[in-house]
Amino acid sequence: MTPRDATLATMAAVLWGFNLIAGKIGVGVAPPLFFTALRFLIVAALVVPFCPVERKHWPSLIFLSVCFGTGHFGLLFVGLAGVDAATAAITLQLGVPFSILISWLAFRENFGWRRSLALVLTFIGVAFLAGEPRNASSLSFFLLVTCTVFWAWSNILVKRMPDIRPLAITGWLSLFAAPQV
Repeated sequence: MTPRDATLATMAAVLWGFNLIAGKIGVGVAPPLFFTALRFLIVAALVVPFCPVERKHWPSLIFLSVCFGTGHFGLLFVGLAGVDAATAAITLQLGVPFSILISWLAFRENFGWRRSLALVLTFIGVAFLAGEPRNASSLSFFLLVTCTVFWAWSNILVKRMPDIRPLAITGWLSLFAAPQV
């Protein structure tokens, strides 16, 4: 990895971390679903006018908006309101093993014993680390775990998505998700 690539990867991780902190602050100021809808409206307003898609792609985008917009982000921000940001950050790491498991089911992708062991250790690790705070709501933790399943499922939907630019996918799923949440 070049120094430039390492810098970009680090910046992405830092920005993603601030995204979760901003979400935690946002759900402290506004009701979680209102905050989620407002977030989607802002993204849609900034992206949709510049990234048109054909009407024939709307069904795929609407289905993705239900899964990723409402299922993932809706549950994420409702769950985030009841746990601390650190617990949410750890719990959200379950998106990776759930993506692997769902891709195994959807695409019959194989993974060996090392990946199987890593999946088991990931679930155990999240259970230990995310279970540490005593003030976290069990319902909120369950919602966060469920949102990672929707995130994983969304990864599969994006992989099957017609040839649409990623920024257009983001804008249009935001447009369709805003009224849902």
